[in-house]
Amino acid sequence: MVLAYTEYREKERRLVLALILALVIGLLEVVGGIISNSLALISDSIHVFMDVVAIAIALVAIRLALKPHTPTLTYGYHRLEVLAAFINTALAIALSIVLLYETYMRLLEPRVIDWGYMLIIAVAGLAVNLTMLRILKHGHGGLNEEQGQMQLQMQEQGQERYGVEGHDHGILIKSVSLHIVSDILGSLAVISAGAVIALTSLSIVDVIASVIIVGLILRLALQMLKRCIIILLEGAPEGIDITTIMDEIKSVNGVVDIHDVHVWSIAPSIPSLSAHVTIRNDADSKEVMRNINAILARYGIKHTTVQIEEEELIRPDRLGSRQVPGSDSQVVRQPRDLDE
Repeated sequence: MVLAYTEYREKERRLVLALILALVIGLLEVVGGIISNSLALISDSIHVFMDVVAIAIALVAIRLALKPHTPTLTYGYHRLEVLAAFINTALAIALSIVLLYETYMRLLEPRVIDWGYMLIIAVAGLAVNLTMLRILKHGHGGLNEEQGQMQLQMQEQGQERYGVEGHDHGILIKSVSLHIVSDILGSLAVISAGAVIALTSLSIVDVIASVIIVGLILRLALQMLKRCIIILLEGAPEGIDITTIMDEIKSVNGVVDIHDVHVWSIAPSIPSLSAHVTIRNDADSKEVMRNINAILARYGIKHTTVQIEEEELIRPDRLGSRQVPGSDSQVVRQPRDLDE
């Protein structure tokens, strides 16, 4: 379902505001880290810039979702979101390696930490992160009558314009929120390190906090990398068990078999499925399709291509055999073969 224009703009407005705040605090942490000699603060600034990229990706995804598909780009521009996330992940991992090396150098040559600057900027960073989280989680009011009519028009035009079901940007907002929650933990680590340094003058605490933050960065980066690779390789989306789906479809009245099943993601929130379904000769194909679509809808799969085949066109020795998801069963007989 395509989101109303006003909903797009509301999400975009919140993301832009969060992006500006993240950029400001990221730059402050870089400058503050250099002035105070705090590696933990510099590490946290990189964590913040990961938030910046995540927010920018969400903004790009929302913008691109408004663009129609083309004869060349039949799925539209949704995959750009995945490519941008992949690049962001690669950069984050590279920067993490650099930070780990710098951490090792700090162990060999400790520096005096200006905990005053460190604490002030870390507290400011925590406040900004909490503000961003509130902005993203804050919903907007209900639609008035005019906006409701616009939403209905968008919904009617959506399938024709986009060629796929509308992009679910709720998952993008949640993804960005998780980034910010992780950054809040990083800010708390910096604040804790600054407080300990103020009390004990142990500069090694800054190094420990830096390692903790790098660990948070790598955790997010590896999760994102795994997700991007699965999508780019057109693997099954997380949380979708193809075997279970096949068993449920086989249980539909009139269905004899299902084969050549492929499930993949056009984008993180647009799962797709294609399959060949064999039905009995006396089965109502429209009723079978309604039941199959109801099953797939429970898994969030609304963009589907299902080829219905009548039982008499299938080789008897292949009926009921266990098909591996995604395998090419080659059981459909061509019309010219029926005369043999």
